[in-house]
Amino acid sequence: MWIPAKLIVHAGNRKEAIAKMQSALGEVIIDGIDTNIDYQYEILKDEDYQSGNFDTGFLASHIIAGVKINEN
Repeated sequence: MWIPAKLIVHAGNRKEAIAKMQSALGEVIIDGIDTNIDYQYEILKDEDYQSGNFDTGFLASHIIAGVKINEN
């Protein structure tokens, strides 16, 4: 059995929150199942995401970690 988890960080501004989330994702240890932690980390490194230049089509319009989400 596995239990889904959510990781939330709070900070004074977007830049600090992204840095906190990158740090927190780097400390997560999950064994026995595949996760999307590396994918999430790559999203956080994207310039458009960091600048707040994104919308609900972000994943469909970006290649993240070599993956292009198809919006069909």
